[in-house]
Formats: sequence, C-alpha cells, structure tokens
Amino acid sequence: MDVAQEFGSIVRAERTKKGWTQAELADRAGLDTDTIGLYERGRRQPLIETVVKLEIALNLAPGSLVILLHEHLDLDEMKKNMNI
Repeated sequence: MDVAQEFGSIVRAERTKKGWTQAELADRAGLDTDTIGLYERGRRQPLIETVVKLEIALNLAPGSLVILLHEHLDLDEMKKNMNI
C-alpha cells in the first residue's frame, strides 16, 4: 500500500471509530465530502494544513495522523522503492 492509500485508511479508521459519515467529518473539518472520499481512497494527498484540520476535527493530538502513518508504513520497503 502506498503512502496516500495508507493515510486514507487511517483517516477512515479514525472517522469510523467515531461513527461519523464522510459528510460529518467534512463538515467538522471545513472540507468537502468528496475531498474526504478522495483522501480515504488514497487518490489525493492532503496539504499539512489539511492534516491539521483533520486532526482537530477528529480530536486527535497534533501529529497523530503522521505518527499513525509511520507506524503502518514499511519504511524499509519505501526506501528500497525510492532507491535510498
């Protein structure tokens, strides 16, 4: 799974833990419902400002989404794919 897809699955998991629809999260974060769907499907990567909005809306500590992303990613595999 790539970074965008993994981020999207984390956002979806956090949203569903709260029992919210995409529309509810979008409203709380000041975003469009379609945009939430694009993030959750890994078709778009958010700007850092949007990550902060999502964290606030989801009542998560600052940096939580990025920390969760790092915990889920296979960084060795990413480095290999990036020739690092």
